Amino acid sequence: SSFNELELSIYNCVVKNKDRLSRMKIKDLADEAHVSTGTVLRFCKKLGCSGYSEFKLRYREELDKNV
Repeated sequence: SSFNELELSIYNCVVKNKDRLSRMKIKDLADEAHVSTGTVLRFCKKLGCSGYSEFKLRYREELDKNV
């Protein structure tokens, strides 16, 4: 998918914090990316997840697959 500027900011934070993401709350990620929690939620839904928890789970599974 193509990301807008805010989504790209979230993506960069996710990649930068891949080891911490499973312990981060949605508010933590939003604060770090300088966006609202709603923007993080829309980002997760754009990627086909029902919410932030599912996004974290899928992201962890992808990281585990690629190790």
